[in-house]
Amino acid sequence: MDIRNYILNYVASQPKLAPFVIQALIQVIAKITKLGWFEVQKDQFVFREIIADVKKFLQGTVEHCIIGVIILSELTQEMNLVDYSRPSAKHRKIATSFRDTSLKDVLVLACSLLKQ
Repeated sequence: MDIRNYILNYVASQPKLAPFVIQALIQVIAKITKLGWFEVQKDQFVFREIIADVKKFLQGTVEHCIIGVIILSELTQEMNLVDYSRPSAKHRKIATSFRDTSLKDVLVLACSLLKQ
């Protein structure tokens, strides 16, 4: 959790990094989020708060907004990506949970951005 938050804060404080650096950091954020999707701290699924974190990006500058959209896109792709080194049942469980709990929020955020 700490690593993911550190990378999110770093990307937020350095929005003018080279695009390939931002893309790589966002991929790490998405992978960490997927791996920790079912981890609980203080009776909360803390890694599922990523949508609230992305909303902060979307309320910022144009660069931050672009980064927020990239995070949403990468997160959606990562959740759908099958990792053959892990059990497929676990992947399906994570993908289904993401679909049921967060995918609608991603769609609503994307639609609200298009309206702007």
